[in-house]
Amino acid sequence: MQTLNVNVINTARSVLVARGYGYKPSAAARTFAKRFVDTGEFPGRFGVLLRTLAHLDHEADFNPRFSISESELHDLESQAGAFLAAAEEYLQKD
Repeated sequence: MQTLNVNVINTARSVLVARGYGYKPSAAARTFAKRFVDTGEFPGRFGVLLRTLAHLDHEADFNPRFSISESELHDLESQAGAFLAAAEEYLQKD
């Protein structure tokens, strides 16, 4: 799951940098949501995905009994794949 979170966050960072937005490394997800989700350039579901991954990452770091089911992981992987595809398409336009 950590790899999934890193891939999504790095993709969000790539979009921010490509469009000339600065960000603090710890705030990349929030900055992406503000610049792209809140403005409607990316669907709201991707803002939910970023928040969910941040929450799960925090839980995994601080809760030794944390786990998610295979179906939850599969769902997150599917959402992440959709985000990565949308980001790639977004970066190719213009």
